[in-house]
Amino acid sequence: MKRILIIETEYEGHYLTGYIKYILRSFKDQKVKITLLTSIDAKKKAKGALKILSREKVKFNIDTIQNFKNHNYSSINLIVNQIRLYFAIKKKFRQISLFKKFDHIFLTSIQKIDKTLVFFGSPFQDTNFSGVYLGAKFHLFKYKIYYKSRFNYLSNKFFQRLLKITTLQNIITNDHLLKEYLHSENWNNSDKLKFLHDPKEFNFTFNKSYSKKKLHIPEKSILILVYGALIESKAIIELLSIFKDAKLNRHVRVILAGKHLEKNKNFLLNNKFINKLKLKKRLFIINGWISEKKEALLFSATDIVWIGYKNYSSPSGVFYQAIQKNIPSIISNDGLINNLNQKIKVAYPISIHSSSNIIKAINYILNRRNKKKIKKNILKFSKICDPKKWVLGFKQMNPKLF
Repeated sequence: MKRILIIETEYEGHYLTGYIKYILRSFKDQKVKITLLTSIDAKKKAKGALKILSREKVKFNIDTIQNFKNHNYSSINLIVNQIRLYFAIKKKFRQISLFKKFDHIFLTSIQKIDKTLVFFGSPFQDTNFSGVYLGAKFHLFKYKIYYKSRFNYLSNKFFQRLLKITTLQNIITNDHLLKEYLHSENWNNSDKLKFLHDPKEFNFTFNKSYSKKKLHIPEKSILILVYGALIESKAIIELLSIFKDAKLNRHVRVILAGKHLEKNKNFLLNNKFINKLKLKKRLFIINGWISEKKEALLFSATDIVWIGYKNYSSPSGVFYQAIQKNIPSIISNDGLINNLNQKIKVAYPISIHSSSNIIKAINYILNRRNKKKIKKNILKFSKICDPKKWVLGFKQMNPKLF
């Protein structure tokens, strides 16, 4: 019987289920014992997420380590946090491996300890491991994607050394340009890097009229959804500026759904303009964890998904959720999302700093002919990024485990 350890120590909520759900699914009908290592806080606060994982009908045990929540994103603090987390994982692994020997270990956010892996080697002794790596930036300059960083050179070298770790079997990335970059630069061990589109799905289906009624949104409204952690990069202020423009269609409504983070919290709760929009039922706000059912209601009620993120060069899980629900998106005209969209044409790219540009995008998408064309492209792309393909790709990367 195979023994598998899955490690996700920091993320909560839908982040916790995001990849683990599909890793569990790949082991369905296999004789396997799985341990999920997470933080004490994640176990305590992520009951909804853990309930989702339990529905996969693949049994797993939960073990915990201390919390390492990082609220200070300075370079020094990030490194210190990596070191603390690395040694906590190493200590915990030694404790549990005294009683059970694992056949493989999966880190669903390997970037949380990537620098310490390079400095100190694998914390898992001679056990093979793999991981999901999100947020690489050092390659973006080659594709003329703007990202300001003083550490691109160092990040490049660290990633090369990361790939040299002999017990590291493969790294999964959702960045469609990273693998291309490694091959173009003739990197050693580049075959360890595998690209898979983000797996997203909905377990509930509702019609638009029912969804709007349940969410208390006017039937005739044209709904724009901003979904996920409500952070500054979501460009919420830029989006809401459309309500100051007289040319905006009077039926347009915006719904913000996700957890308020500190930088936006006061703005969303105390701003006079925001409160005025809420009173007029032009803006709806749902704060906190969104259940699977509520998530399905939100996307089913939505006409356009807002992914007009600013200073954000990474892929977007919300983008893939819109794809699975066949909903057009408005995106920023830069970053990885825009680069991908140039090939698949499923969203409308704009400069997000102009309300007139945003309104133009809304009107374009609402045009029946344009919407039909975009949705045709969405359906075509959705077959490429079907979650089943992620599970199949994962299994092909780890044939000895299946």
